[in-house]
Amino acid sequence: MEKRGESFSDSCWSFTNGKVVKGDGKTVVASNELSERISKDLKKRGFKFCGPTITYAWLQAVGIVNVTGSTGEELSPVVGEVRVVDARIEIRQ
Repeated sequence: MEKRGESFSDSCWSFTNGKVVKGDGKTVVASNELSERISKDLKKRGFKFCGPTITYAWLQAVGIVNVTGSTGEELSPVVGEVRVVDARIEIRQ
């Protein structure tokens, strides 16, 4: 993606128009429609090991999907820039 001048971060955020998707705090899921769409897009781009479940976990980890904790408090998203470097994901804060 980087060689084609595309931003991995911009691509992922484009699926939500730059908005955080909030969970209801009651429903626990392993994947959702968003993670399925992003997973399919990543696979088309040649990514491996990016099924809907791992993609959903990643969406939560970077703050694109924000679920609430058992106390009702929102979990804090990771803040920073995400880049794919030599098949590794780096998070810069």
